[in-house]
Amino acid sequence: MASRVFIESLRAAQAFTAVASPEMRQNRDYELLGDVREWEHVLPQAGGPAAAIAIDISLRRTGDNRE
Repeated sequence: MASRVFIESLRAAQAFTAVASPEMRQNRDYELLGDVREWEHVLPQAGGPAAAIAIDISLRRTGDNRE
């Protein structure tokens, strides 16, 4: 779900010529990598249920693996 949000956001921002998910198997100049480190349910407040999420994200250039 999070990857879909990132893809949609990058497309909407027109940050790159093309944005594709990994399963599309397209040649690419960059990869956006991420790991969920922590995912906690937070007790509901007035706005409804919520979660606290900690993620690590990096953008890697595929030609030389620079981050």
